[in-house]
Amino acid sequence: MQWDTHLARAIQNSLIVSGGSAVLSTLLGLVVALCVVVLRTPCRRILSWSAISLILVPLYVQATAWSAGFGAQGWVRWNQVTAVLNSNYAVLACIWIHAAAGLPIAFLLLSVGLRRSLNDQTQISLLDRSAERTLLRFTVRKTYPWLVASLFFVFVWTNSDMVVTNLFQVPTVTEIFYQQVQFDKLSTWTTFVAILYSVVAGLCIGYVAYHAVERKIGFETESIALTGAFQSYKRLRWSMLFVALGIVVMFCLVPVLSLCIKAGWSVTLEGEHVRRFWNLKTFTQSMLGLSSFRDEIGWSVSIAIYATVFGLFASWALAWFFSSRWQVAIVFALLGFGLALPGPAINLFFHSLSNSGPEWIANLRDDSVVFVVLALQFRCLPIAYAIHWIAMQRFRQRYRDPMAMDDSSLWTHRLALVRPTVSACVISFCIAFANLETHLLILPPGVTTVAMRSFELLHYGVQNKEAGLSVCLVAFSIGASLLIHSIPFQGTTSRT
Repeated sequence: MQWDTHLARAIQNSLIVSGGSAVLSTLLGLVVALCVVVLRTPCRRILSWSAISLILVPLYVQATAWSAGFGAQGWVRWNQVTAVLNSNYAVLACIWIHAAAGLPIAFLLLSVGLRRSLNDQTQISLLDRSAERTLLRFTVRKTYPWLVASLFFVFVWTNSDMVVTNLFQVPTVTEIFYQQVQFDKLSTWTTFVAILYSVVAGLCIGYVAYHAVERKIGFETESIALTGAFQSYKRLRWSMLFVALGIVVMFCLVPVLSLCIKAGWSVTLEGEHVRRFWNLKTFTQSMLGLSSFRDEIGWSVSIAIYATVFGLFASWALAWFFSSRWQVAIVFALLGFGLALPGPAINLFFHSLSNSGPEWIANLRDDSVVFVVLALQFRCLPIAYAIHWIAMQRFRQRYRDPMAMDDSSLWTHRLALVRPTVSACVISFCIAFANLETHLLILPPGVTTVAMRSFELLHYGVQNKEAGLSVCLVAFSIGASLLIHSIPFQGTTSRT
């Protein structure tokens, strides 16, 4: 049991795992983003699509993928048992998996930052400096706010989760908090540290939001990439391309291939020899085995739909009614606090609420998924609100004057809000479908989600059927990413 781990050691593990994941994913994302946005290397579309397509893949699918490829029954003998015997390996395994999950997010943020940093000064800098120095000391330096944003977001998102650390038995603050709540051994100091960390994170987000309103974040337009600035530096472009391709292959292609290989992996005993091979028939049976998870998928979809609808209306209401500088800062601070709050703390809050309130509240917890939907808002609502707030800022800039001149209404220009609305819905649905730590301990009796089922099965190794389920979830996540990208950015009902 990890619940009695010394708090100082848990804090150290949290900083190492979350900090290591944030640094590694940001560095990897920066290399790929430089190739795609700045250097504009060959195969940049492949790099971009490969990195961004896995942004909505659940964390437990990432853990399943790496366990399938490097597990006890995978094509490389490397498993959780080794992690228990070697704590250093366990920590590195957690960093690796979280970095793979955070790479698409880091790439997205840094791509936006690099596009906004490119201007004529980049080309002027190349006249006085080498291409390498221009990239490191000029382009990357101008992108430092987005580097900080990437580091901060991946750190917070990693620290609030306990799926991977529980799998590899790494006692972080979130992990020991989860076990203390589960076994009713809650420590006051653990609660204090978790809440203090969330408060600090929320205040930081609120402070950034306060200054973002002053600088009119959301109103700016992206700079046009300098398509020919680095065309003559072929050696730099090709060397960076090979590094970026290696990153994409290792962190994007290998996990998916591992799942496909595991779904069709067969082990037979022929005499005294064990034969391992890939079989198409086994792969087909694994994919058809998706029907055995019908109940779990049904519960996950239902809960995700409820959480998405609730979060959609709540985020639009917050973005519409709270528009002043201080109001926006306070809303972001509160939502940032909820985003940074460890999942077990959210479980504890709703568990205490149901036990200390009237009997009908306890019945509500046991007979419905209301508490689960509310708990998911700690993860879904901050992302949906950020999308809608930026969309509202841009909408007011673009259509304020036309609406005043022709006396048109919001409904006339409604198509301009289609993309952010659909994007918020798809992203919220995927987060709610994939999330586990916020409601792991408050699921009603008889309710088992896909995340819960996968979390349980991961502790016993990845079998063919679980790998087939993960392949389907990866395909669904890629399809959702393509859906968001295919929606037009803006539009109006009348194009006169």
